Amino acid sequence: MIDPLLSISFNLHAQRGTYALLLGSGVSRAASVPTGWEVTLDLVGKLAHIQNESCQGSETEWYTSKYGRDPDYSEVLSSIAPTSAAQQQLLKGYFEPSEQEREEGKKLPTAAHNAIADLVSSGHVRVVITTNFDRLLEAALEAKGIAPVVIASSDAAKGAPPLAHSKCTVIKVHGDYLDHRIKNSVEALAKYDRGMNRLLDQVLDEYGLVVCGWSGEYDAALRRCFERAKSRRYPMYWTGLSEPKGASKQLVDLQRAQFIRISNADSFFASLLEKINSLDEFERPHPLGIQAATSTLKKYLSEDKYRIQLRDFVMDQAQQLVLTIDPSFAAISGVTPNQKSAVELMKRLEAASEMLVHIFAIGSFYGSAEQARFFFDAFNLIVSKSEASGGYKGWIDLRRYPALLLIYSTGIAAVASENFAALNELSSRRSLVRHEDDKDAPAPVRIHVHSTIERDLAREIIPGMDRRYTPFNDYLLELLKSFLKRLIPSDTEYERAFDDFEYFWCLLHVDAKIQANATHIWAPYGAFCWRRRERRASWAKDQAKNAIDKSDVSWPPLRAGLFGGKIDRLKAAYETAQPILDAISSRMY
Repeated sequence: MIDPLLSISFNLHAQRGTYALLLGSGVSRAASVPTGWEVTLDLVGKLAHIQNESCQGSETEWYTSKYGRDPDYSEVLSSIAPTSAAQQQLLKGYFEPSEQEREEGKKLPTAAHNAIADLVSSGHVRVVITTNFDRLLEAALEAKGIAPVVIASSDAAKGAPPLAHSKCTVIKVHGDYLDHRIKNSVEALAKYDRGMNRLLDQVLDEYGLVVCGWSGEYDAALRRCFERAKSRRYPMYWTGLSEPKGASKQLVDLQRAQFIRISNADSFFASLLEKINSLDEFERPHPLGIQAATSTLKKYLSEDKYRIQLRDFVMDQAQQLVLTIDPSFAAISGVTPNQKSAVELMKRLEAASEMLVHIFAIGSFYGSAEQARFFFDAFNLIVSKSEASGGYKGWIDLRRYPALLLIYSTGIAAVASENFAALNELSSRRSLVRHEDDKDAPAPVRIHVHSTIERDLAREIIPGMDRRYTPFNDYLLELLKSFLKRLIPSDTEYERAFDDFEYFWCLLHVDAKIQANATHIWAPYGAFCWRRRERRASWAKDQAKNAIDKSDVSWPPLRAGLFGGKIDRLKAAYETAQPILDAISSRMY
């Protein structure tokens, strides 16, 4: 029988966002955070002390004898600290670390909290139910740029966004330590109000569940949520230090949960995260898989009789990439763009795009004009996923990243081989790229470096690029070098092809704007603005100027159809773009 830890890893990996966590006090125990009951007993001790009485070790008995009822958190807290402000100050000592405790690593997010935050960041977990009052999980999430929706009362449940619309929802069924209404007495734990019950019923019906650090012994209301759950759409996994007993065993049997023996919450969640990350890495195209795919592609490119197989092959690979784009962005829904979240998303999209990047580069390097049409069809499929509305602008822009990678691989290969057919297809035909007037437009209008990541954001989020003139361009230069190494083994030739392509794409953008009668034209500059000022060798700008001066329609880009194959269009784009580029270049020095 398969190890349940492997089973849960496969399920969380394959079905992102469909599993919730239920965390009990065992998860926060390693952080030296007391339970609500332990806080209550300590408060009772303080209450006795200020009355010059002692009850150490028999707090419950002393309180019952003194007041005729069992100790209740809210009542005891109010007796000691009558105002809300006083209560908050009193409770901070229990849940927030002192300087000494911080140095000792106490009352801080544990390895379990940080691993859970990583699972949320990657989109594998979106809902967390917890009986804990502390804010360690919220702190771990916020450290990764995630602002969770926290539901700690029935009122909060009524006003919360739908679970599916939130990057992360934390449901604190017993409340938050800064709210005097937290539940810890037997009576308080016996029932939830209607709003909380409805929310928990929804989670137990619609999500799989992973239980950790919760015994089920004292939380009668939460047990009843399990007992009335009519069915389970996804499996339940129950972790524990030993075989379930009592209430735990009853719930495990009732829900047919798979039991996973663990040594502690920290090692369990760290191991779970490691296995899920391994599965993510496994899905990255293997070099042998890429080699086999490129061999197949070269065969289909070699003869026209394979034209049907070629189109199906390229479209199938594009479909595979399309299937990864929405889940990649779902994983960061609600997360503010920061270095960690943005780089993680970029790496995920790069891994998913790698196979198609190789295919487009080879198709551009070797393919004919007739075959190039198939690459446009596949490209348009990717472009259909590049436009979105709503959410953070940084994420909306990055949806163009897979299409941008395909454009660059196509263009660099085209320059290196002087075979511009595929680049002409991608740049001249109208695609599903939307422009200001909401009409379809050629790709150069909307898909370029600056429309994918703004320069200031690129400097902020891409490590080592904070002082670069063209941070994202420089990043792409290094990234794509390894992808295109087989086609362009010389670093010098690769860099020349990269700069030449960026210059061509800049002119193609300007040309498309001129053809659309745009009133305002800007030039999406690249690293060539500063790099080519330092080198004397002839490059695309010189070649374009020479073709214009000689009216040379045999120049390979024009012969392939770029700029409509017309010298006049090339000249207009050149003369419009060059003053803009010169002005940009001058500001770099």
